[in-house]
Amino acid sequence: MIISRELDYAFRILRQLYLCDMVTAPELEDREKVSVDFARKILRKLNKAGMVHILRGPQGGYRLAVPLEAITMWDVKMAIDPETAVNKCMSGSYVCDGSCGLNCGVHRECGRIEGVLRLEMNRKNLKEIFSGE
Repeated sequence: MIISRELDYAFRILRQLYLCDMVTAPELEDREKVSVDFARKILRKLNKAGMVHILRGPQGGYRLAVPLEAITMWDVKMAIDPETAVNKCMSGSYVCDGSCGLNCGVHRECGRIEGVLRLEMNRKNLKEIFSGE
């Protein structure tokens, strides 16, 4: 798994929501250099995951739906890039050609690495990360 630009921007957007009570997409573009359209795409995913409220209208914007103590980096990754994996063979839709045999060491090692990544990305919540705790 590589942290995609979209996932990186999601972390930046959540940091802005931590620093400010509410933000607009143009403010995110100005502060984090993420285009309005891309920010809105990311915010829709974060909203669907229950992390962000979308407030419509002239006084609208975006705000956190839950405290940052309830969100980890892994939660954000799953909201933004749920299908990414260390190796293609780790994704649920991949069909192995069987050339490596039934006991594939590469698959096993990729599974171990993904487990370590999941544990590490769940180790701290976003408030701890953003506040430097």
